[in-house]
Amino acid sequence: VGDYILSPQVCVERKCISDLFSSTLHGRLYDQILQITRYYQVPILLIEFDEKKPFSLQNMKDIPHTITLSNIISKLSILTIHFSGLSILWSRCPQVTTKLFRALKNNRAQPNVDMAITISDSTGDDENDDNDDQHTPKDVLRSLPGVSYRNVDKILAKCTSLKDLCSKNKEQVYDMLGVKDGKLLYEFLHTNYFND
Repeated sequence: VGDYILSPQVCVERKCISDLFSSTLHGRLYDQILQITRYYQVPILLIEFDEKKPFSLQNMKDIPHTITLSNIISKLSILTIHFSGLSILWSRCPQVTTKLFRALKNNRAQPNVDMAITISDSTGDDENDDNDDQHTPKDVLRSLPGVSYRNVDKILAKCTSLKDLCSKNKEQVYDMLGVKDGKLLYEFLHTNYFND
């Protein structure tokens, strides 16, 4: 899980530009980010550029005005919407990456090697696995606006199902998550997206 574990809470998935395009195209990036968000409180996607090439993913004229599933910028936007706790860092070259890692690591505990090995073993890398749905209820909840690793357990403690969560009134949701996160979740659950 992840390329670099900087502390018990911080895990980094590093992508060079060619790997970013390839893993986004084939859906691997989504699965990799899902895994690090499942096991680490501070998931980070690091996009590392080649210092001999322009510091951009594409030309400005190629960036569409609306989200299109064939565009890398759109795909990264969708990724950040789905994984709201994900941080994306940009690095011009490996030397800058080293400096970023040093800053991220500053004043943090050493990673627990045994725990990292356990997590890697439990996720498995068998791409031929027939288990089509590896999402847990926590993963589903954490994909909703306002829900994060910090508050997902509060929802699980007070709701027996997603239907139960949807039946909660505004005050009950605010009580679980606080006003800011509660408002995001409540409005998401109670907005009719099919009206023009």
